[in-house]
Amino acid sequence: MHRAGLCLTVAALRQGALMTQGADADRPGLGFWLGFLTFGLCMAPIRTAMGTYGEISAAEQQAPALAEMGSWLTYKYIATGLCISVLIAAIVAIHAIHAGRTRRRLLRIVTLLWYISIGTFVLDFLVAGALFGFANAMLVFEDGSTTIQLLIGAFFTGLWTAYLLLSERCQDRYPCTGPDGLVVQAFD
Repeated sequence: MHRAGLCLTVAALRQGALMTQGADADRPGLGFWLGFLTFGLCMAPIRTAMGTYGEISAAEQQAPALAEMGSWLTYKYIATGLCISVLIAAIVAIHAIHAGRTRRRLLRIVTLLWYISIGTFVLDFLVAGALFGFANAMLVFEDGSTTIQLLIGAFFTGLWTAYLLLSERCQDRYPCTGPDGLVVQAFD
């Protein structure tokens, strides 16, 4: 199943690159890095959902009394909602990568990357703090692995942000436009 999904994703990337190149000769295709980002965004909802499921299952095995708490059920619903929001954010970001033609779409991609990598953690932390107390929510930082994961996420999202905002390919693919919809060039 996973291999077939990967093959379909690669085929779709190739087809999308061919369609983009045929539709706009002046506009660069996706290239390797935007294709790789698309693949990563395809995997983000799966990774998030599996991680959330694993953490909830582990917590319920360690403390079976959690299943009886109303606030735990509320937390599970909100965690499911966050997983769905990652799926929606990934879909919107992938659409912006492939169909976007302006700098606004590029900024949308950057915003969604930060939401997926850091924003969902912050929201999850705030929900856990509101439902179970912030002293209990702070326990997630005790072993240091959470902090390291956050720093790694921020580092790689920062790298993607730099690539999207500074690379020549992205500047050509997603040009700045003025209020009239015409491409704005800083130096003519």
